[in-house]
Amino acid sequence: MKAHQSQYVWFRKLYILFSRYLYVNTFEEMIFNK
Repeated sequence: MKAHQSQYVWFRKLYILFSRYLYVNTFEEMIFNK
């Protein structure tokens, strides 16, 4: 169970980083397009 918990935390960190990266990219594209 402990290993599964750490895996979940690792996955969450990856997901947060990835979503933030995508969000910034989309935001920059919107700014540059104007």
